[in-house]
Amino acid sequence: MAKSKRKSQKKSSGFDEAFKDVIKTYFEKFAIVETEFEIHRLPRKIDILIIEADKPIKEQVVVFTYFTQFNVLDFKSEPDKFTQEDLHKMGYYIYGLLIREKKRINPENLTYTLVCSEKPEILFRNFKPKETNKKGLYTIEGISIIKVYVLVIDELERGLEKELKFLKVFCGKENQDVFINEILDEEHDEIILLWLFVLYKEKMMVIAKKKGIKTSGLEEKVEELAIYFKLNTKFTQTGRRIGTKRGEHKNALRNAIELKKAGMNIEFISGIVKLSHEWLEKFFKKIHL
Repeated sequence: MAKSKRKSQKKSSGFDEAFKDVIKTYFEKFAIVETEFEIHRLPRKIDILIIEADKPIKEQVVVFTYFTQFNVLDFKSEPDKFTQEDLHKMGYYIYGLLIREKKRINPENLTYTLVCSEKPEILFRNFKPKETNKKGLYTIEGISIIKVYVLVIDELERGLEKELKFLKVFCGKENQDVFINEILDEEHDEIILLWLFVLYKEKMMVIAKKKGIKTSGLEEKVEELAIYFKLNTKFTQTGRRIGTKRGEHKNALRNAIELKKAGMNIEFISGIVKLSHEWLEKFFKKIHL
């Protein structure tokens, strides 16, 4: 039973927390952003609900020009593969939201977008996706009362315009080096650099070294991220190289403890320090955290 429960909580991970923060950083400049929006009478939450504010959202975006007044973004990172269970949940979530918010949300003013790092093969096998005039964006009908959009980040066109560069933080492994190089070469947005270093620190270190960027400068950026999320500054140790495996393990434990004290859940901590969920549960229990 416990194993099944952990599987259902898989959605809560470091990549998901990063996605919420990065997308919120971009959209809250011109829209209302609600993360983990609760669905009526269900112990379920939608990742992000973007609500149109004073100006039409479509004027601020390149990909999401189909957005209307209320727009759901449901994220599946590369480590969190799209499953058969996720397929069944999609229509369930949409109907739940429409029931809860029936006075202000209806099929005409609601969009639902599944954002994936990679192509969701199970979904595409079960339903016939239609390509749009935007590379990487598909539509699917028949899952629910409204048309579902599917955005595959790995298929997006090159370029760092508007929301494109915020989405590409979560591209698949094959495209990460290219994107990191582009970000380090341009006038980048601070939050993008910070999250790239947290999520892909080893790649960032290697690429930065090739470009002649001092590692200490990047570590200072991670410290800014720690302050931004009110985490202890020891969190910055995740960006530093330790000489031995034993040292690396001790460093991971220190970071795990600080993150736990800061209120982060085990799935998030596991994604950051690269220690298993099961091992961390036993460890925190042993030290009474």
